Amino acid sequence: MSVIRYYPQLATGDGFPKPSVPMLPPLSAAHWLGGKSGASSFLGEATNFTQGRYALLFALEALGVDAESAVLMPAYHCRSLVEPADLLGARVLFVPVNEDLTLRLDLAEGLVASSQFPVKAMVLPHYFGFPQPVVPIERFCQAHSISLIEDCAHAFFGRADGRLLGRIGRFSFASPRKFFPIEDGGILLDNAPVVGAAPRLHRQPLKTEIRALVHGAQSLLRRRPRRRPANPSSGPIMDGLAWPDHHDLDESTDTYDTGLKWLVPHRRRLASTWISRRILNGAALELIVVKRRQFYQRWLTGLSGMSGCRPLFPRLDHETVPYVFPLLIERNPDAVFRALKTQGVPLWRWEDMAVTDCAVSKRYRHGLLQLPCHQALEDDEIEWLTRAVKETLNAFQQGA
Repeated sequence: MSVIRYYPQLATGDGFPKPSVPMLPPLSAAHWLGGKSGASSFLGEATNFTQGRYALLFALEALGVDAESAVLMPAYHCRSLVEPADLLGARVLFVPVNEDLTLRLDLAEGLVASSQFPVKAMVLPHYFGFPQPVVPIERFCQAHSISLIEDCAHAFFGRADGRLLGRIGRFSFASPRKFFPIEDGGILLDNAPVVGAAPRLHRQPLKTEIRALVHGAQSLLRRRPRRRPANPSSGPIMDGLAWPDHHDLDESTDTYDTGLKWLVPHRRRLASTWISRRILNGAALELIVVKRRQFYQRWLTGLSGMSGCRPLFPRLDHETVPYVFPLLIERNPDAVFRALKTQGVPLWRWEDMAVTDCAVSKRYRHGLLQLPCHQALEDDEIEWLTRAVKETLNAFQQGA
């Protein structure tokens, strides 16, 4: 069995203030107000796991993935995408990505040809809600008798080439907590169901159900403070100028990690909580679609013309519903990351991905930031966020 090595976490939440704006949508009365129609494959006949990683684990098992087989996965990824295959002992063949995060199918050909084990599946993420070019990927999988698993963790809504995302792969899975104000959930969609093959899930413990209900009520009643514009001369921004980049850690084998971090094997057959399913099924989908697109456009407009960064996807077509706003920091990414975190700006980046030779993944591990554009943002919050990022980048330009 091959051992998958993971890069270290570069920054934890320790030492940073609590984000001033929620990274994911909190529950509010607006969640139920508006039209219910929306382009999604994941409402209806699907299986609700407690998290998406367990839905992926079931899909891999159903396709016969084990220690004597291999799986194709993108080199740029969240660690929780890889851990299901890691648990099964499968050989993971990491496909390098282009700068727009499309897969290098030319290199995938070589990986399949040189694999000593049969390649049974390919996992295809629609990063940040933006669809991959699915037609060439489908042809590739068909040519090599590989089953396609669509990763819609970032793409609960949307279409690719006129088809609903989630209906393209043999299996598809989604992570509704990224789009809805719920605490758990991972949806599995079987696009070629076999009688008797559906997973049998266990209910959550009663105390977990009660806790989720209480947290939902608290979120509904909580009021958020209004945000003030950022100050470019403030300490948190300028202090970040002295914070070093950490690219040297990428080549230090002493810092590599192995094993499971996010996947807990005994939770693999747990269903999502009752309250999460109820909130999900009652959502005003049209509001989610419209607001996310609006706030993504606000990011594009607010950062237009900024140097030292670029939006990974500078255009938003009419069939895309974004999960976050991915912004590539091109200079001093670690210091910019720290400065923003110190100001309470909510942002994520994938730091603890698997070790590969993909140059794009190594660079994006440091520089590709995920910023919120969810439907529950308020106008003063998106204004504060865009201004905080602009002022921080300007401060770094002036201090360089």
